[in-house]
Amino acid sequence: RATRSSEPSRAVEALQVVMDGNGGLEIAEDGLAELVRHYAHVVTVAPSMAVYDEIVSARSFAGMLLDRGSRARQLELAITAGWLSSLLAISATDLGDHAAALVWCADTERRGREARYPELLGWAALTRSLIAWYQGDPARSAAATRRGQAGVLAGTVVRAKLAAQEMRCLAMAGDTVGMSAARGRAA
Repeated sequence: RATRSSEPSRAVEALQVVMDGNGGLEIAEDGLAELVRHYAHVVTVAPSMAVYDEIVSARSFAGMLLDRGSRARQLELAITAGWLSSLLAISATDLGDHAAALVWCADTERRGREARYPELLGWAALTRSLIAWYQGDPARSAAATRRGQAGVLAGTVVRAKLAAQEMRCLAMAGDTVGMSAARGRAA
């Protein structure tokens, strides 16, 4: 398990310094968007234990900005906060803390609904599906993928990943007809 630090990460400290130096909220938004891209890569190559606290710090900072930002800025910040929560859900899943992952999934979904950004809903559904899969419940995993597919646009990466995961679940359950239909959606 990751240990929680009450101190902000160095990345958040940098954002605060830049923001205080007349950069304002706009520079913080840009910096947070850069952090999303950075952490999206890092969670694929580094142990989750090494980055979880940093991402929590960035997500906390995004939440603080959400409270301070104007209505026009809140939509963009909600999307960024949603992406950070999604990365935290993935990291918590990797750490084996499924309860925390589900809380982060719920936050990802809330931010996606706030910003009317369905892609976030799909990624949260995929994480929920993977949790169920690795808990040995392919039926619950498939149900999560179907809920996720219902809310995202066809042709998106997350829709294809959800359909592929559904195909995997149905294959495990021995449902060849359902698996073939899911394969078609994934293609």
